[in-house]
Amino acid sequence: WEFAVSAVRQVFELLVNAEHIAAQPDRAAATLRYTKFGLMQMARRELANIEYDEKTGRPVDDERKAFVRELLESGFDEFRTKKKNGEVWWSESWADKTLKQMVDQSSRENRRDQYRLLFSAWSDQTHASPSVLLHTIFPGLETTEDVIARDEVRIAETVSSAVTHFIDLWLALPAMPPPDPEAMQGWFERLLADAKKYGAPSPIETPPPRSADSSETE
Repeated sequence: WEFAVSAVRQVFELLVNAEHIAAQPDRAAATLRYTKFGLMQMARRELANIEYDEKTGRPVDDERKAFVRELLESGFDEFRTKKKNGEVWWSESWADKTLKQMVDQSSRENRRDQYRLLFSAWSDQTHASPSVLLHTIFPGLETTEDVIARDEVRIAETVSSAVTHFIDLWLALPAMPPPDPEAMQGWFERLLADAKKYGAPSPIETPPPRSADSSETE
């Protein structure tokens, strides 16, 4: 599960961003801004690679370098701030908000609990935080049985999060055809059965299927 949480963490971030886009008064404008931010990120990476090649004596396409630099200097004013010393500061989020700020503004109350209890733990695993390393440094703090029991819960938790967040993301994208209701019900029944093994206090709420022509976000 430690290797899987990086991918589940990405699904959660995509979900929060998709829900934040859907909550904007002008969804089309928010989608365009999201897309434009992605293009800006690609251009910045491309320029960084070109400059590194130049620094290390590798061949550089000067025309491409000039094109990418011009694109960055003239095409992304909403994401660029020039300081008094001439240094350029780039936005780190398309919405000018951190993921936590988007979560705090979410209409889904459970997103805040998921961020606090799940996303934070996934981030610890992804970034190898001290809390993760302590289990390796002090292996005697837990018995083998304790480790296995804890991992079994984490595995079930990770699978459940992956499926539920993926379905929520699917339902948040109106251009996508809706999932098959029977298949979705089967997924949730399997998750409920696993959750009961570990004393889940309440059933997982099955999101209602979205009709094919609906533009609403679940």
